[in-house]
Amino acid sequence: MKNSILIIATVVLTFFNSFATTTSNGNPVNLNSNKVVKIYDWDLEVKNGKFSGTSLSMDDAQKILKLLSKGELVLNKQIISYYVLQSDSLKNNYRNYYWEVQTETGYAKGFASTKQKARELISLVAIGDIIRFKIVESKPVIQK
Repeated sequence: MKNSILIIATVVLTFFNSFATTTSNGNPVNLNSNKVVKIYDWDLEVKNGKFSGTSLSMDDAQKILKLLSKGELVLNKQIISYYVLQSDSLKNNYRNYYWEVQTETGYAKGFASTKQKARELISLVAIGDIIRFKIVESKPVIQK
């Protein structure tokens, strides 16, 4: 009797498990360090308004800030670097997951389009043992 119940339970679980798999909705992406780039988000607040954007290099970000602030009273200026996939580097709508990692040798942060890609990026940029990391999912803001 016990064997019959175990066999039936195994068949039922196998049946349900076969329907639990999901199919891939795209081509798999093999990540390596060549596909990860550092981008620079910049913010500038002057007396007459606020500006923000993304640049692929620190020099470009500084040039843009210099052009925008020429002849203006600068209230605040900031450049922050992030790691992202090269394919997502200038697409802000793909920055759904913010991640940070602290290792024995340093600190890095960035954005990814999926939680899985965020974990893969963390493992790519982390050198040494990971002390702590976090992944934060952004939610769309509903305006009333």
